[in-house]
Amino acid sequence: MPVVPDAAYFKAMAYTISPLNPAEQRPYIELLCDGYFVEGLRSVRTLVDLLREKAPLHPGKRLFATLDNYGQAAYTSGHSTDEHELNDTDGYDLSGLDPAAFEDGEHRGYLTTKSEFFIRHGNMAKSAADRSFEQVHLSYGEGEDGLDFFGLNGETDILDEERLFIQAVPVEHAWEAISAFPNGYFSADLQPQDIWAMAKRFETRYGYCLFGIGAAYVGFLRTQVLSEALVASFTADVLSMFDLVDPFFEAPRVADLIRRSDYLLFNYTNG
Repeated sequence: MPVVPDAAYFKAMAYTISPLNPAEQRPYIELLCDGYFVEGLRSVRTLVDLLREKAPLHPGKRLFATLDNYGQAAYTSGHSTDEHELNDTDGYDLSGLDPAAFEDGEHRGYLTTKSEFFIRHGNMAKSAADRSFEQVHLSYGEGEDGLDFFGLNGETDILDEERLFIQAVPVEHAWEAISAFPNGYFSADLQPQDIWAMAKRFETRYGYCLFGIGAAYVGFLRTQVLSEALVASFTADVLSMFDLVDPFFEAPRVADLIRRSDYLLFNYTNG
């Protein structure tokens, strides 16, 4: 007899999604793009499917989600934005901004409206211009969550079910979407420029597109079929980031994960 899921199963799978409305949903920091607010979603698998479903509704934009522990992620995003001066308006023409960006005729000094996203994006692009993939380094071992690389990618329920934001970011490439929610602040973290470089490499070479970041995890979604040659090359790039004495020993496991999963998660705080 087939197993019929019970009510508890369907309750665990249920989530609600509504248009992003910062005044009601209180994201703690200024989110500069339209999008969605999601409650009750724990599964990365379900999020990936949701992003694929919603993407065609946002031509010319990239969907970018928050992942784990939103409160902490918002805290570090705010500090990372300040640390790297990503809201700096020097050199930008402010004449076309939404009037809400000004107070008593003067710019507020920080970014609060969708019309100002180009400033954040421009600063992010400039700050990441000299960062290369070869500078990206992560730990292969367990993080504070007790999960190593394979454990993380085998654990689907890691999202913050209380609050998850999906922004429709007006950029051409997925790697640029990090501008909408920059993260990486503490000394062991990848910085937003590292994530930009990592995501650019993954997207341009392998079609793995940045789809979200949280307090500890960053995610990439596969958008094309990989040949065995590309699987081997991607495996080598993934292993090159980790502190392994003998990366070839782990190559078969990484390659197998790449073949069977359409997304990959990394702990970017475990450097």
